[in-house]
Parts: sequence; structure tokens; C-alpha cells
Amino acid sequence: MPAHTRTVCMEFFGNARDAVPSIVEIKDFMFAEQKRTGVVLAGLEHLDDRYLRAVGYATKSKRGGLPKMVLIGDIAGDDPDTVARATSEVVRLANSRSGEGFVAISPEARKKFWLDRKRTAAISKHTNAFKINEDVVIPLPRMAEYTDGIERINIELSLRNKIALADELEAFFDRGRLPLGKQDDAGEIPSAELLEDRVAQALSLVRGVREQWQGWLRDVEPLFPQLQDHTLRASWKTQIRSPLQAIFAGNAFAPIWPR
Repeated sequence: MPAHTRTVCMEFFGNARDAVPSIVEIKDFMFAEQKRTGVVLAGLEHLDDRYLRAVGYATKSKRGGLPKMVLIGDIAGDDPDTVARATSEVVRLANSRSGEGFVAISPEARKKFWLDRKRTAAISKHTNAFKINEDVVIPLPRMAEYTDGIERINIELSLRNKIALADELEAFFDRGRLPLGKQDDAGEIPSAELLEDRVAQALSLVRGVREQWQGWLRDVEPLFPQLQDHTLRASWKTQIRSPLQAIFAGNAFAPIWPR
């Protein structure tokens, strides 16, 4: 093993298509550096934002918020100055792609940088599913295309799931048999007119939000940048659940509050 190793952690913010080319640039630079000075890229790992959320990643940048992508790499060689210069150039390459680089030298600091990569079991907890290990091979220059493609699939499936939820809610309110429960005080039982009005408000809300989501799904290609960076965000909690709780406020309506 080389005598000296530095671990670099690079955080990239913004769109994946803008950050992913740095992977190719770093690889090309380090392969050339290996031939020229003997310094090697001993490892380079790519972590996307979903993985970062799953492992509870703590952002090193002062910007706050999660990066869109993180690269963690080991740069090793027998001459400490050459390793240091190569590491600085790798950080500069990251900076040119709106990234920020952080360097660990001691074994303890390097281990902390790699710790997030080892927390693979957290994926199962985050997704409430089993984790199946599969290796795929992607040409590095097409990594951004792959990342955006996966993100688009996730967005489309999420919208379809939320639209299906809206369909079920509409059917629930249309049936009219709301589980209001028993009240000790007859005055707490909502009148038929009041109940009818609340149901009408709920149906109008659900239908309006569903129509918006259907529009986003229909126009997912031109709207993809806004859906990806959450400028447009389909949220069941904020767009449907919270307004429904306001519509059906009061103890009499508690049994039908969406959980």
C-alpha cells in the first residue's frame, strides 16, 4: 500500500447533470496523474441525494441542506507533497462544478468520511422495504442521464400513487357514510346541512389537487426540472391532509381525520 493517503469528500448542489461531469474529470485527471507521478485514485464512491437522506447524512458545507450528489475518494501515493497537490486539484475540479471539497488526512478523520458509505442497511429503513444488492454498469459520461432517468421514474410513480390516493378519498366522501362516532353531547353531532357542506368542500379540494397532479404527470417532461428541484412539489400532507383537517375541525369529525 502507498505510504500516504488522503480522503476527499466532495459535495455538489444543484442538478445532477451539472455535477456528474466532475466524476469523469476527476477520473481522467487521476489516471493521468498516476502515469505522471504514481499517485493513484484508490477508490471513488458516488452517493445520490436519496441515499444521503436514508443515512442521515450531515452536510459539511455551510450552505446547509442536502447536496444533490456526494463523491468520496481516496488519493494515495508514496510522496506526501505529491498526494497533497493531487488532492488539491481534485477539490479544484469539484469547485468548478459548483461543488465543495473537504479533505481528511488522519485515519480517524478518513474513517468518518467513509462511515456514511457503509450505512447501507439504512436504505431498508428509509424505503420500508428489503434491500436487494444489484450491480449495474453505467458509462460514466452518461451518469447524469441515468440519474435523471431514475429520478423521472420516481416522480412519475409518486404522482400516480398520489392520484390513486385522491381517487380513493373521493370515493370515500362520495359514499356519504362518514364514521362520525358516538357523542355524549347531542349538540356535538353535526347537522345534516353542516355535514353536507363539509363533504362538498372536501370533494372540491380533493378534485382540485388531483387535477393539478394529473396535469403535472401529463406534462412531466417539460416540468421535470421544477419537479426535480421541488419548485413544484406534490405533497399529500400539505395539499390534502392539512386542509381536510381544517375542513373537518372539531371533535365530532375526529374519526374521519386522515392519519
